[in-house]
Amino acid sequence: MGFRGCGFIGSHLIDRLLRRDDLETLVVVDNLWTGLRDNIAHVSDPRFSLRIGDAESFAASGHFDEIIHLASGRTPSLTRQRPLGLGVKHALPNANRVRRCLYS
Repeated sequence: MGFRGCGFIGSHLIDRLLRRDDLETLVVVDNLWTGLRDNIAHVSDPRFSLRIGDAESFAASGHFDEIIHLASGRTPSLTRQRPLGLGVKHALPNANRVRRCLYS
């Protein structure tokens, strides 16, 4: 699972992740505030799924082995005020089974 995958960094990360043979599903959540759907228009891999929406309101269903969270606040002060209010608490219903989590 990845948050903010339609920006410059996220879209390149999607390309890289989809090269992995061990990847079964890649779910990306992006509200497109700063990212562009055009950045991932070339992705046609059936393992890839884009969900348009906010990280804060996304409720994960199922289990994710890895979470890459690039949806930090627009400003450092917002991120400091609400570090877990930007999607992480909703993305981790099965946190005890997540192998890796990157929060940026």
